[in-house]
Amino acid sequence: MQGIARNGRLLLLGRSFAVSFGSTPNPLCLKATPDRELPGIAPGTEYRSLSEAKNNSLCQSLLSLEGIQKLMFGNNFISVTKKEAADWEELKPKVSALIEQYIDNTKPSPVQPKAAQSSTHSQDLEAISMIKELIEFRIRPMLLDDGGDIQYRGFNPKTGIVYVTLKGACDGCPSNASTLKEGIERLLSFYVVEVGGVVNIDADAEIPK
Repeated sequence: MQGIARNGRLLLLGRSFAVSFGSTPNPLCLKATPDRELPGIAPGTEYRSLSEAKNNSLCQSLLSLEGIQKLMFGNNFISVTKKEAADWEELKPKVSALIEQYIDNTKPSPVQPKAAQSSTHSQDLEAISMIKELIEFRIRPMLLDDGGDIQYRGFNPKTGIVYVTLKGACDGCPSNASTLKEGIERLLSFYVVEVGGVVNIDADAEIPK
């Protein structure tokens, strides 16, 4: 299988289409995007184990690869997270081949109406995926070093507000307002333009609608 670099993205060529791999803020995660429809998997679905993926052959195949840790499906893309010791140069051809085989053997889903809404929904899912990755791999390690922690609670695409719950040393800390505005909010809004603010809510509180 040949690889071609184009516009900074690696294209792994299969028999009839290509899968492009794009970087994310998390070095352990790549975004795999085929140039044909990825049918049969609901956007926003995440798989971390074979037991969770028992009803989908593609998820089972990908999670069976040595070095793959989890998967998150967007609108025609897959966020693939590897284990730290795994090598992307070894994994990418295998991931591409499995996606190609799955698409070749799966009937495409019926065309969904209201394409404009689907496009907006796709953008929302990509924003949420990026927010989660940033919190998990850029923000949490810093807070854990100080005895605190953070939990992602939700994102309102209409207002741009990200809801989180600060825990441990961060919960009730006099400087948590500064942590939210100067640290968390600044980082998230830098990488995700849809983010307009970050709000800390109690662990048992419901997310405002």
